[in-house]
Amino acid sequence: MARVRKDLPHTAIIYITIKPSTSRWKLWPQMRAANDGIAAWAQTQKDVRVVDVASRMLDARGQPRPELLLDDGLHMRPAGYAIWIDALKPVLAVYGFRS
Repeated sequence: MARVRKDLPHTAIIYITIKPSTSRWKLWPQMRAANDGIAAWAQTQKDVRVVDVASRMLDARGQPRPELLLDDGLHMRPAGYAIWIDALKPVLAVYGFRS
């Protein structure tokens, strides 16, 4: 962050939240805490946006949606990437990026 601000001070930064996965589910409390902390910090920064993909990748019970992940429980299937694309499009549009 310091390097970007120093070298490219007018550059927007977009943070994509850590995604939940079945293979790393035991780490989810720490991942969620990191996402929450970064989101709170980002609100104090100029041109820093947080894109929440994590909540979209959880089911109604708050568990990872296995259909979004490959058999390894970590890497995403196209449906997982589609969630990221849907979440990112409106944020990128604000900065002039169009698909």
